[in-house]
Amino acid sequence: MDAKTRVESLMLLWADLKSRRTRQEQQWKDIVKWIAPERNDGQFYRDQPAFPALYDGTPISALTTLANGLQGYMANRSSRSFKIGMESSLMLQKKPYEGRLRRYMQQLDDLFYWMLDRSNFYDAINEVFRIGGSIATATLYVDTVPGEDELVNVVVDPFDVWIAENEAKRIDTVFRKVSLHAKDIVRLFGDSLDEQFLSEARERPYQEHELLHCVLPRDTRDVTKIDNLNKKYASYWVLTARNVLLRESGYDAIPYITWRWSTPHGGVYGWGPAHNAYNDVILSNQISKTTLEA
Repeated sequence: MDAKTRVESLMLLWADLKSRRTRQEQQWKDIVKWIAPERNDGQFYRDQPAFPALYDGTPISALTTLANGLQGYMANRSSRSFKIGMESSLMLQKKPYEGRLRRYMQQLDDLFYWMLDRSNFYDAINEVFRIGGSIATATLYVDTVPGEDELVNVVVDPFDVWIAENEAKRIDTVFRKVSLHAKDIVRLFGDSLDEQFLSEARERPYQEHELLHCVLPRDTRDVTKIDNLNKKYASYWVLTARNVLLRESGYDAIPYITWRWSTPHGGVYGWGPAHNAYNDVILSNQISKTTLEA
């Protein structure tokens, strides 16, 4: 499939994913308005202030307590929250493998925590818990810093990511909208840009442009090859304003970690505590307003 046809296919798929999330987006906007106002950066409720008329701060405090508590118990920098293990412990009972395997897994443990400590994981995970406790669908993009042995964890705005599941109810498709400065696009994708864009980037290096990162199962691949174009998951970067495919590559595993608080309705997007408490939040805010005005 040529680049132009591939971009057209991706844009159609993106439009379909957006159309399937209309109902959830309205719920998210209401939750952001009353429970997580810090997420209102002006992209919606433009006719209202970033912080609406909140008369009861209990929901915001409860969300903060929830996020801090989850991080304290599950992702605390001062304690170890996971341990490397084996699918079968029988190998650990057989000599001479017992000691060697235990030492090897301990070294893996130390390596994982060393990588986490060098990254921004512990700073990002609190925001993940805040999104999970409010909007209930949180996405974390995990990548490496070019030229360095360091991970970078990017918390994706829920309104900028669209997901889909496979038949096993596992997320296998992620579309993410990204805004980058022109100078950064040139640095990352300079070989795929025409002279017009390069000229504009030199004149306005901080002009923002919208990109679309698409990760989905590769439809055809040669499993005997290990190059990026034959990985299990395909990766496409598209400059949406010009419908230009900037890069095609691939991953062995999806670099996006999507956590949904729960999916009791069988849907793709999550349902969380803020959904259950929404009516009570509106009621308590109205009661507080009436009390103050009395």
